[in-house]
Amino acid sequence: MITHEVRRYISVFEKAGDNHVSDVEFDRIPDLIFLQALFNVQSDNPMYDVGVIDEQRAAQLAPFISGQMDLDRFDYFLECDRVT
Repeated sequence: MITHEVRRYISVFEKAGDNHVSDVEFDRIPDLIFLQALFNVQSDNPMYDVGVIDEQRAAQLAPFISGQMDLDRFDYFLECDRVT
């Protein structure tokens, strides 16, 4: 399997209106094995797809970011872009 250098971050959207609000960069990048377990994907999945961040996942990702996620006001997604 070919893997690529990627940038992982959290995208933030309004719950009402679905407008993109911002992107949250990781202060410390969680490793792929941690993310695969958190999002319940197989170990051969490079996780290039978007992942929905719910309350449980937000709590697990909190140590990796500055600030807090407000799940009552916003929807959060783990994103992955290829670095070129």
